[in-house]
Amino acid sequence: MRSDVPLRDVTEADLPIFFEQQLDPDGNHMAALTAKDPADRNAFMEHWTMILGDDSIAAKSILLEGHVVGYVASFDRLGKPEVTYWVGKENGVRHCYQGAFRVRAPLKASPCLCSCCQR
Repeated sequence: MRSDVPLRDVTEADLPIFFEQQLDPDGNHMAALTAKDPADRNAFMEHWTMILGDDSIAAKSILLEGHVVGYVASFDRLGKPEVTYWVGKENGVRHCYQGAFRVRAPLKASPCLCSCCQR
């Protein structure tokens, strides 16, 4: 498990990568919340435009060897911090990056509780 995962602010240039990642049927099966139609690029772009324009949402791109491999984001839901993330399997990344959850100041994230981080 990595603890030194580099993060940076999400940019519009990252969005095509995220779009392609979220088309993965296995990822959609595992995700808690997914788009009604993952292939709807316009809906995807509208959603991310909203995210990037909302200062209350902290969204970071996860990097591996300088390449974007996913994202982690934090937002408040009903007064409690929520964390969402997606890591593309095409990069050979088969587990979540606990290090991405260590950035508590901008993300306000609690420790990762997923099974792969509890090993």
